[in-house]
Amino acid sequence: MNLFLPYDNNRIINKVNYSLGNTFEAKELLFKRLSSVNESYAVCFKKDVRIGVYKFDFFCEELNLAINIDAISDNFDEFYNNDQIKTFRISHKSIRVMKVTDYQVLLDLDQVVRYLKNNYLKVLLT
Repeated sequence: MNLFLPYDNNRIINKVNYSLGNTFEAKELLFKRLSSVNESYAVCFKKDVRIGVYKFDFFCEELNLAINIDAISDNFDEFYNNDQIKTFRISHKSIRVMKVTDYQVLLDLDQVVRYLKNNYLKVLLT
C-alpha cells in the first residue's frame, strides 16, 4: 500500500523566502546598532566573517565574540545539532558565540543590545 502525503510546495518556498528576508533585515538592523556600540566601547564588530570553515554574521576580535543570527526555522533538531557542533568546535579557539534569532532582533532589538552590553561588553569597563 502506497501512502502519498501531498504537500504545498509554494507554502514551503514562501516560508523559506519569508525567513531569509527576515534574517537579512535583522542583520542590517543589528549592524546599524553595533556601529554605535563600536564607537561607544572602542571595539569593532565586523560583518560576515569566516573563521576557519565557519561563517558568522558578526565578529569582534577585541572580545573574541562571534554573533550569529539564526532564522526561526534553524531551531529544528537537524539545524540545532549542526549548530551545536559548530559552537563546540569554535569554542576551542577561545571564541564565544552569541546566538539570537531574527525574530528576537526584529521584535526587541534593544533587549538584544542590552544583553550584549551586560554579558560581553561589561568586561571592557572593569
